[in-house]
Amino acid sequence: MRALCLGCGYITERCLCDVLSPVFNQTVLIVLQHQEEKKHALNTVRPMQKCFQNLLLFAGENFQNESELISLLEKEKTALLFPGESAINLKSFASSPFPYTHLVLLDGTWKKAKKIYYTNSFLHSLPKIFLEAEEKSNYRIRQSSMEHGLSTLEAAVAALHAIEPDLDCSSLTKAFMKMIDFQIEKMGSEVFKNNYQKKGDE
Repeated sequence: MRALCLGCGYITERCLCDVLSPVFNQTVLIVLQHQEEKKHALNTVRPMQKCFQNLLLFAGENFQNESELISLLEKEKTALLFPGESAINLKSFASSPFPYTHLVLLDGTWKKAKKIYYTNSFLHSLPKIFLEAEEKSNYRIRQSSMEHGLSTLEAAVAALHAIEPDLDCSSLTKAFMKMIDFQIEKMGSEVFKNNYQKKGDE
């Protein structure tokens, strides 16, 4: 078994400590992570945990009996980052303070995120907001079935950029890119090119 870095939690040859630094976000991020994502090598929530100072993580699929989470949602002003007919564009809050103190993100593939949403009815009553993707995802080694889909880390950074424009999240962005570069190096450029790289991205 390969040794893990005590600082970042990644194996020592893929240590991210040199780019990770605290991000003092005021908006509390609540991440509901699908249980199958927890041990995924490309899980972007791990560096989020190391940087964001206000982040709560719950892992599983059915959270209906998660009393801590339910209680939190009942007493705090919370919104859910999730697209849908009733979802409000995050940009609409640009001219006024963001009215929510907590933001829920669903971590997993689009299929898994939808499963979490439809399994947990308490999420349906939360006001929904969505991000209008301005750039394509840099998650070059995991492809989303949803057009303009972002990784959880990218979505969190983009949302906080809109909510707290003065917040510096560059540490997360650097860690994300370094994590991907490590994985591409491991698989080899030829495998990456044949399986992940799209025409025009060379």
